[in-house]
Amino acid sequence: MTPDQPASSWHIEPKHILFGVLGLLMLFVIYNNERFIIDHSDPLWTYYLPVRWLLVPHGLTGAICLCLGATQFSTRLRQRHAQVHRVLGRCYVIGVAISAPLGIYITMLRNELVLRPSASASRPPSRAPRNMPSGTLDSTSPRCCAER
Repeated sequence: MTPDQPASSWHIEPKHILFGVLGLLMLFVIYNNERFIIDHSDPLWTYYLPVRWLLVPHGLTGAICLCLGATQFSTRLRQRHAQVHRVLGRCYVIGVAISAPLGIYITMLRNELVLRPSASASRPPSRAPRNMPSGTLDSTSPRCCAER
């Protein structure tokens, strides 16, 4: 670089590498564990089918909150753009207020939590919720894909 050229204002810092690695890990997890969202022939899809429209706002607001939550730790944003920081913080709180109760409601609908008394309270606890395949995703399993 010559003295008359301006210095580049962008350079790679360790946090950029960290966010890149986290993004790649997120894509890996989505591909391996959440493929049923795209592939409706997956046995897990029948488990989530009854609550699919509740999963949309839960998933969208949860994803937005994950992104907005990271911005709340930015000292630069907080110091230079305090108003933007406040607005993003309020959007984060609103998103959590939507996503978290929906997640609890979906869990109560699909997994029969102890919070809701039922006839199944006397049976021994299982590691997998009712109608959810345990272990492998074998469609021949009697517990797999059974509709209520």
